Amino acid sequence: MGATAVSLAVVALPALASAAPTAPYVSEVHYDDTGADSGEFVEVTIPPGTTSAGLSVVLYNGAGGAPYATLDLPAVPAPAGAPGAVAVDAPGLQNGSPDGLALVQGGAVVEFLSYEGVVAATSGPAAGTTSTDIGVAEDGVPEGRSLSRLVDTGTGELRWQAAAPSTRGVVDPATTRPQVPATDPCGVPAGGGTAIGAVQGSGAATPLAGRTVTVRGTVVGDLQGEGGLEGFHLQDAGDDDAATSDGVFVLSTVPVALGDEVAVTGVPGESHGQTQVTAPTDVAVCGDDLLPEPGAAPLDLPAGDDVRERLEGMRVEPADPSP
Repeated sequence: MGATAVSLAVVALPALASAAPTAPYVSEVHYDDTGADSGEFVEVTIPPGTTSAGLSVVLYNGAGGAPYATLDLPAVPAPAGAPGAVAVDAPGLQNGSPDGLALVQGGAVVEFLSYEGVVAATSGPAAGTTSTDIGVAEDGVPEGRSLSRLVDTGTGELRWQAAAPSTRGVVDPATTRPQVPATDPCGVPAGGGTAIGAVQGSGAATPLAGRTVTVRGTVVGDLQGEGGLEGFHLQDAGDDDAATSDGVFVLSTVPVALGDEVAVTGVPGESHGQTQVTAPTDVAVCGDDLLPEPGAAPLDLPAGDDVRERLEGMRVEPADPSP
């Protein structure tokens, strides 16, 4: 399957909106080309008057959580009154589902990020910690485009953006790039958003990868909390198409409960063999109870991949055995 993608992921900055960030941060990454991978890189933005000397990026394998490469940044100073951007080539940067990277300074982890899912580091500088999914992804992106992280001029937060023309080695002009505010997903009327069946599609991967959608349904599986998967399964009333699943996994830590009617605005993608909608913030429990409670679909076990795909993320129950 393909790649997980969400339009915006937010990490708070320890600075006011009008001030430059006070710590270095990963600001751009390119990891998955159309065709053979080439020109892959990681960019780091450093605060005014500092240098990138001593900074490195440790690449983490999502399968097992161990480092597989270390990229030492060249020593480049930033001007006294402005931030600087430093890029380093990253040949062999893995394509995700998931994989991660830790920005390290003097042996200490500044931040531990990942794409297409969450990585639990088992060794290296980030050992014992869990990454933050950046919420956007590449799936065969043309050369010259990348994922970038901009300063929100309204809030001072850092926000990841979907693939756009690369500005490798150049500080993004954040003051001219206002961001889209968080939405109220419940403000989209029931039936006015996107059917979960349309998000799932009839194939092995979502046809809406990388687009922003609003889905609304009932929580049929709550996998949040300690030891969980940082998300929940959402199922809507169905689209009358047996070839498409009416359920989907939502990657979000916004609290919900089993049986809640929930609206979600996020970006669909693929991770660990399933379609998911990543929504770091735009998840809301709706109080108007407009949807019927989903019934359990019969599942005759054992079931092949094609059958499981049609029921992915849905509430199911064992089918009665054949007489």
